[in-house]
Amino acid sequence: MAMPLDGVKVLDLTRVLAGPFCTMMLADMGADVVKVEEPTKGDEQRSTIHYRRTVDHDFFYPYNRNKRSVAVNLKKPEGKEIIYGLAAKADVAVENFAPGVVKRLGIDYETLSGINPSLVYCSISGFGQTGPYRDRKAYDGIIQAMSGVMTATGFEDGPPLRFGLMVADVTGAMMAAYAIMNALYYRERTGRGQYLDVAMMDSLLTMWTTQAAEYFSVGRNTRRMGNELFHRVPSSCYKAGDGRYLQLVASTQRLWEMLTQLLGIPEAASDPDMNSQPARLKNREKVNALVTERLKVKSAAEWVEYLSEGGIPCGLVQTLDEVVADPQVIHREMVTTLDHPVSGKIRQFGIAPKLSKTPGQIRMSPPLLGQHTAEVLSELLGYDGDRIAAMERDDAIRCNPRVSAV
Repeated sequence: MAMPLDGVKVLDLTRVLAGPFCTMMLADMGADVVKVEEPTKGDEQRSTIHYRRTVDHDFFYPYNRNKRSVAVNLKKPEGKEIIYGLAAKADVAVENFAPGVVKRLGIDYETLSGINPSLVYCSISGFGQTGPYRDRKAYDGIIQAMSGVMTATGFEDGPPLRFGLMVADVTGAMMAAYAIMNALYYRERTGRGQYLDVAMMDSLLTMWTTQAAEYFSVGRNTRRMGNELFHRVPSSCYKAGDGRYLQLVASTQRLWEMLTQLLGIPEAASDPDMNSQPARLKNREKVNALVTERLKVKSAAEWVEYLSEGGIPCGLVQTLDEVVADPQVIHREMVTTLDHPVSGKIRQFGIAPKLSKTPGQIRMSPPLLGQHTAEVLSELLGYDGDRIAAMERDDAIRCNPRVSAV
């Protein structure tokens, strides 16, 4: 079956998280992604926490499927020559080194676009390639803090709280993939490549929605609201009779009136303290206390089923083992199993967007370090076996994965 990015060649110079997640998104949609790694260690995530056997790379697996690994020593002239050869044939190059590093390595946009003027070259960094923070080191939590996201996360009487997932990294990755697709479409019409500067900080700022509207309208800073929406009541995480939690949102007047009927408190709909959204916002604690008291009579799962059938938006707060067993998640094929040459069966979350005519596919498991070096050099650059063997002897490349050393 055809895939949207069939025939698109991606030179992947990324490592750790934001860059690899971006290139995996392209690979999932059919792009031929050649991941360039340092021959002795590879991507840093290969050596981050192994939960199982020594050779497992649990942190490397989730965002490196569908790629081919080429292990190249950029400090060797032959290694640099390989990168230039791959760039000449690539449609896209992606890197997420600290600003300035690719210039020192001789693999920056100016150099590679000189070889291939139609190349779309994307740089992902914490703060961008320009500005006073350009050279600052950036991790996901740093970006969450400086973007203001942590001031909107947590409870009002507690400290700022980091969002539990790598939201800055992943948002930056998605913005980079979005930018690349736009640049490829532009190139399709004009034949011209371009440089893309994607900052995690910029990307995370775009997630500010209703709170930003409030700030830009009246100058009011956001405040931490825990699990509640600042402009809607009731909308929170409530504890049911069995001690489990459910998230419930009755954000309109009609939903509030429906909820009061379903909870057996129809009189609350006409209570002056609760009969309108402004009144409920003013009396938030009273509304939440009433809802919490009523939810004590059933389990969280019973309430979710009952209220959902009644048209109230709600959901059980689930652990990961419950998520992967959820019938909706299973139906949407959002948990997939891959065969890995070392780790055997590994599970991952699947591809989110469902395209009717050109769906994405998971075709390959995450590669071993250097697993495809010989294949790529032969297929894309025309190197013969003797030349490849000589380069490996000279430590310019790594071909046959030495599993025990990975």
